[in-house]
Amino acid sequence: MNIFLKTGFFIALLFAYASVRGQGITLSPQARFSLLTVGPGDELYSAFGHSALRLQDARQGIDIAFNYGTFDFNTDNFYVKFLRGQLPYMLSVQNTPTLLADAAESHRYVWEQEMNLTPVEAQRLIDVLLINYRPENRFYAYHFYNDNCATRLGQVLQKAAIRVRFDSSATGRSYRHMLHTYLYARPWVHLGIDVVLTIPIDVAANRGQAMFLPDSLAAGFARATIADSTGSRSLVRANRILNDVASRPHPWPEPLLLFTFFLVLSIATSFSTQKMNQGWLVRILTHAFWDRLLLAAVGLVGFILLLLWVATPNAYMAWNLNLLWALPTHFVVAWFLPAKGQLWFRYYAWGTLALAAVVLLLFVLLPTYLNVAVIPLVLLLAFRFWRMLIIT
Repeated sequence: MNIFLKTGFFIALLFAYASVRGQGITLSPQARFSLLTVGPGDELYSAFGHSALRLQDARQGIDIAFNYGTFDFNTDNFYVKFLRGQLPYMLSVQNTPTLLADAAESHRYVWEQEMNLTPVEAQRLIDVLLINYRPENRFYAYHFYNDNCATRLGQVLQKAAIRVRFDSSATGRSYRHMLHTYLYARPWVHLGIDVVLTIPIDVAANRGQAMFLPDSLAAGFARATIADSTGSRSLVRANRILNDVASRPHPWPEPLLLFTFFLVLSIATSFSTQKMNQGWLVRILTHAFWDRLLLAAVGLVGFILLLLWVATPNAYMAWNLNLLWALPTHFVVAWFLPAKGQLWFRYYAWGTLALAAVVLLLFVLLPTYLNVAVIPLVLLLAFRFWRMLIIT
């Protein structure tokens, strides 16, 4: 264990003891707080970055970060609670050099904004943080864009009676558009976010609401002021780049290109079967096995979307219009293919084609809601059902 880890562990114990005992820690006049903004990471939970409050007090040998984005992978029913929005997050204390080393190892940048606080304000802030760090207070119910590691930091300043004024002017952008900024280099995550999250995140967010994202919180801090007896002063005194590293690429094929390829391949092989009836490749590609696989996969996606709707309290997962093409019933129908001569299947297929037409119309009416990569997938489903109709 290196010196940084030992120091961080000792300080964490010190703060835990102080918070449990209800005793305060008196900061020196040289103590300073900073906002740390950590860039996006490779894991899904870190895809939008991270925020923490750094406390430095050279006289007392303190250099730690207060982190509201901590959770325990060993929590019972971890993924169930995560999907239902019931995973407990908590405030933790971390040694800052360790945080910086971890960020550098993960190829994540770190920006620092030193806050322009008076010694009295800094003391009030540490007092509030210590109260929040008590075992009975440190856990909270995480919410994707209302209560997370970034939003908590703006709130804690208000609780410390620091009269911060954040800009709440309009951005002209929705929550979804803000998320897209981080997802263009991660097309499959981009598709997953768009499919899972529903219309509530398509409303416009002001600059204050946008601070659920760490980078937007940093921008909010840069524009914020503190009201005082002389009028106001900037919240941020100085800016520093602590880690300046490039993000690693994510070399995955675009879902739009992949789904388009399968659509073209399906059309080409289907119409070529009459001329190449004995070709082994054509027979394999047009076998009913692939229709079963397609319907089972899409039906499984639909089942997950339905479960997220009915089994979670999150409004941003309810009334998911992607269920119009990702029908959970597809998973059941897949096991009855081929369904030659079955009247029920003809009704089901025509219904699926009608819903596909509705989905394509929604791309015109709600262009920001549905991901464009879904278009070739919906067309592929429609084409396969049409082919199954004409051969039954």
